[in-house]
Amino acid sequence: MCVQRWVVYLGLQALLAHKDLKVHKARKARKVHKVYVLHVRRDHRVLQVLPVKLAHKDLKVHKARKDLKVLLQSLHLPFCAALWIKLLQQHQLQAGKAGRLPLIIL
Repeated sequence: MCVQRWVVYLGLQALLAHKDLKVHKARKARKVHKVYVLHVRRDHRVLQVLPVKLAHKDLKVHKARKDLKVLLQSLHLPFCAALWIKLLQQHQLQAGKAGRLPLIIL
C-alpha cells in the first residue's frame, strides 16, 4: 500500500500573494492557525492526521509556494473538498471558523 505524506496549512491563503512569504512572518501576523501532516493512501483515504508545531525548523513556506503551482494544476476541486470534509470530521472544527479551503501541498 502506497502512503503519501501531505502537509496542510490552514488559514494561510491571506498571505499567498506575498512573494517574500516566510513562516515567522505568517506566525507573527497570526495568519497560520494550524498545520497538519496527513498520511493519505493512493485512493485518497486519510489514514492519519498529525498536528505540527509551527516552530518546526523544516517547515519552509517558500518551498510550499513552489510546490503549490504544480499541485494546483493537477488537483481537482471535488477531491480538495473531500479532503477538507475529512479534516473537519477528524478534528471537529467548527464550520464557521473553517469555511475556507486549506492550502494543500504534496
